[in-house]
Amino acid sequence: WKATWLASYWNKKTDGILSDNLGLASSLFAPLQRLALHRVHQLHSMIYYSKVQEMEIDDDDIDNYPSNALMKEAKMLVDFSLYIACTQLTTETTAGASDESLWDALAQSLSIWTHYCDEFHAELFLIWFFSLLRREKSATVATSPIFRYEKAIVL
Repeated sequence: WKATWLASYWNKKTDGILSDNLGLASSLFAPLQRLALHRVHQLHSMIYYSKVQEMEIDDDDIDNYPSNALMKEAKMLVDFSLYIACTQLTTETTAGASDESLWDALAQSLSIWTHYCDEFHAELFLIWFFSLLRREKSATVATSPIFRYEKAIVL
């Protein structure tokens, strides 16, 4: 999904790119994402303590360190959380779906999940963040003589 989503987003052809919805009802997206991000918080602590213990070990076989498996799980959960959030950008909200933005949970735990993300995830978050600022501030900025409103976003 990573290979095609950004190109489709910038070409404004995001309809249906994440249409499979993981076979889940959209009402489960927010709870699953919160659960995944909560697990990332737990893993973050576990990784820290594993690394402290690993520093005391004089083993050269770093591939078998317990923290590697924990980091792999954290990266997978971050990818899953952003995948779910992207469904909100690409699909219309259906009746009965949660009004809560799936990006809010990501924003609230930004300082934790950024340790386990790649550039793609950071770019997705920044796209959402700046588009949100643009939408919310457009009315205020348009009426203010102090600020000038720019329609372009450069990452």
